[in-house]
Amino acid sequence: MVIIYFICNPASEKWTELPCPKFYHGYEPATILAFEPSALNIEAHYELICAVQILDHPIISFEMYSSTSGSWRISETSFVEFGGLSFTGNNFYMNGIAYWETSQRKVVAFDLKNEFYQIISLPSEAPSSGVLTQIKGELCYIGVSNFSGNECSIMICSGMELSLKRLMSVRIGPALDHITGYRVLPCPDGDTVMILVRRFIYSFSIGDRSIRVVSRVASDSIGADKYLAYVNSLVHVA
Repeated sequence: MVIIYFICNPASEKWTELPCPKFYHGYEPATILAFEPSALNIEAHYELICAVQILDHPIISFEMYSSTSGSWRISETSFVEFGGLSFTGNNFYMNGIAYWETSQRKVVAFDLKNEFYQIISLPSEAPSSGVLTQIKGELCYIGVSNFSGNECSIMICSGMELSLKRLMSVRIGPALDHITGYRVLPCPDGDTVMILVRRFIYSFSIGDRSIRVVSRVASDSIGADKYLAYVNSLVHVA
């Protein structure tokens, strides 16, 4: 199967089709869009990075597309992983570093400029199905656990070692029975945690600890449904 990528600029509604990569990226590629808009980045240069698992080999390589060169290239950096590592789809980019969460409760960090990688282990007490995000300029992993009635615990792991920094008990609306699934969604800003519980999406402010319902989805969406953080511009995609 040939992988074809499209990059969209929501402001101009312009779509760019990328050339085919050199590696096979798989059915669900572990890609991250590296884009940092600023006054210095007037032409909106970006990179698309994919952590590629080499077929039949325990090797992870990195293939990158640059809008400046208009082409893909394979990094000289790669590493061997014998533990059956797979990527969960929880990816994040900040300050020149791409982060991928893996099924082994580890985070792969790849420095785009220097092209070196680091493996960060999540704390054993950190909940699964959390999200990588940024709070006050610091890398964070946020998860929800211990749901009982209408109360849950929000854990925040932060810093380059993703150590446990905060544990907060939060009360969400009326009491709910038999909660079998819930998860944290990508955060729209550095002070807000979005939590999906059944058909409701709750917004929790870390600063003043306020919580409110911000949306209701059409069906129970604890599974594979994907949610993206809020952006100011919208574009038709279908």
